[in-house]
Amino acid sequence: MKLLLFVCLLAFNSSASSDRPAAFEPFDGNWRGTFQVFSAEGELLTELGVEQSYRWEGNVQVADFREVDTDGNVTTAKAKNFRNEAGELICRVEKSTGDVTEHVGRVTDGNLFWYGPNECFREEVVTINGVPSYTIDGFGTYGDTTLLFKGRYQRVE
Repeated sequence: MKLLLFVCLLAFNSSASSDRPAAFEPFDGNWRGTFQVFSAEGELLTELGVEQSYRWEGNVQVADFREVDTDGNVTTAKAKNFRNEAGELICRVEKSTGDVTEHVGRVTDGNLFWYGPNECFREEVVTINGVPSYTIDGFGTYGDTTLLFKGRYQRVE
């Protein structure tokens, strides 16, 4: 199962603000790590190798993603994160598979919380043993199946 849609950060478009929020600067740059998917009972179902790159185009944060499953299959995606005209934080992801997803988000205590029709997750950058680490934790419901997921990425230069 490809789960790139979970990897989103928020930013503001030029109609919402002329400044980039300082709280989001830690997410800029290149990240590499693993994304794991678990059953609701905690059984590891799959693990993906992930590379992400975040940069600014004006006041919109854009991202490129690449993930590789255990069979070597590669999925890529592009994301745009912005505030829409209604003032909502939006993450729009377009995958190489043709799937397009959008999540609505908010910031609480330095964490990014995102929710969509069938998923909720939290993202943040923390320092672990002196190394910036990007974490993501959440769950999704797909038909009758609930899955848990987590991503752990480290900054790469």
